[in-house]
Amino acid sequence: MVDLSRVPEPAHVDHCMTVLKEATSAAHARIEAVSVMRDLTAPEVTHAQYTAVLGRLHAHFARYEPVIHAALAPHLPPQSLAERAALPALEADLADLGLDTATQTPAPPAPCPAHAAGWLYVHEGTGLGGLVILRGLRNSLGDELGTATRYFQRHGKATAMRWRETRALIAGLLPDEDRLALAVSGAEAAFAAMHLRLAPDTAQTRRPR
Repeated sequence: MVDLSRVPEPAHVDHCMTVLKEATSAAHARIEAVSVMRDLTAPEVTHAQYTAVLGRLHAHFARYEPVIHAALAPHLPPQSLAERAALPALEADLADLGLDTATQTPAPPAPCPAHAAGWLYVHEGTGLGGLVILRGLRNSLGDELGTATRYFQRHGKATAMRWRETRALIAGLLPDEDRLALAVSGAEAAFAAMHLRLAPDTAQTRRPR
């Protein structure tokens, strides 16, 4: 387990984050270029478009988050993963919208904690721009959003603090270059899985309850 009383040296944290960011920059750009994500930040975004994105994100996290957290749980403080779970927020948002959440087949287990740390890097990183996206959605959709804002709200004003903690947690799992390389592999796999789910030809049909 990562010992939070012995936080990784800032230089090591910065090194790990720089390597992960540079190695996945192209994959990150592909996610941002997906049409459904661009639509979210457009002034003319519709309630239906927002709902569709939440459904796609739920399908991704429902398949992958449980197995990633299972791989990390023995190595991180008990509450750290619960605090970072996206799936409950997505389930609550979709319930508020009156939509069922389709059952997803669990992904295969993560090969090792370092690989899972790369997934955590991607999953937590997706929340960094959530408040900016949410502001735009509120400007465009207003009361139509209702209370279905938990996923993009995530950590709220604590987002920056939570990300600093996440950086240290991830770096603590990557004490050497071999495990950092495994984390890069995990992050690349996470971006690829997310892109596949968000791409228009993988839309998931939701049934009103």
